[in-house]
Amino acid sequence: MLRGNVLFPGRNGKHQLKLIFLCIGSPTEEDVKLMRVPTRILFEGKVVVGTGLSQLCPGADPQLITLLEKILVYRPKDRLWGPELLKDKAFDSILQSVDFLYKTGLN
Repeated sequence: MLRGNVLFPGRNGKHQLKLIFLCIGSPTEEDVKLMRVPTRILFEGKVVVGTGLSQLCPGADPQLITLLEKILVYRPKDRLWGPELLKDKAFDSILQSVDFLYKTGLN
């Protein structure tokens, strides 16, 4: 979307996880427990500090990067989703456009 292709294009599942960890950092032990995933899929126990999404998508709208950072969170309860996701500032211009279309009858 932001890059014109898959965000984390791994060769296989393990490689894709490695790309995710390199970008957003590796999950903590507590994150892994809360995600309920097998610990064998982890990054061989190495702690990785991610480079960040802005490094992966240079030139992307900072609001979209911030939105993705709220979505791409390991702990399910901390992850932005559903109605709260749609309230994010990144959607303001889209919602204003839709509102304009309905008010002007251009839908």
